[in-house]
Amino acid sequence: GAILGNDATLVARAKWWCSRAPCRGVGLWRVYEHDAVGQNFRLPEMLAAVGCAAAEMLPTMVERKRAIHQWYVESMARRPGLQGIRLQKESESDESVWWINAALLPEGMSGEEVGMRLMKEYPDIEIRPGFFPLNVMKIFKSKWARPCPNAETLYKRLVCLPSSNQLCEEDIHRICGALEDALSGVRAASSAQ
Repeated sequence: GAILGNDATLVARAKWWCSRAPCRGVGLWRVYEHDAVGQNFRLPEMLAAVGCAAAEMLPTMVERKRAIHQWYVESMARRPGLQGIRLQKESESDESVWWINAALLPEGMSGEEVGMRLMKEYPDIEIRPGFFPLNVMKIFKSKWARPCPNAETLYKRLVCLPSSNQLCEEDIHRICGALEDALSGVRAASSAQ
């Protein structure tokens, strides 16, 4: 990725982390000694040029993402079967870019069950689960890992909805209809048991 900033110290620090966070001033022989965790991720000049060109479109893309989020809000409000689902909200001091729209399902509803039903019945609608909590990932489990019950609850109840800036309002209505169908199917299956 790219880092944009107006704080020269912070940008220099980020650049240092991107070059594997080597110890400075310890000599050539100790060049692979590190005093912080960093990654060897640097952006080649050609990709930087592409990124700069794309940055010119950022205001237009953010405006489109905001429209998509609003279409979700409006479409869900008109569907009785989607009552109880919550989308992210902005506080007064926020201005979200709505990179992704995540639906928090009502308590007792499984994001996995609803998501799997959506994937099966509407394979052309690209949905995904919420982010997997780090504290339960094998690579991060250690004696220092602590429970994160809020993250775990969110993961169990979230379904991330399509959020591409290529979507139009009709696409959002179709996605919300599919979500309503999936929720109805999961509810029916649960009450049949």
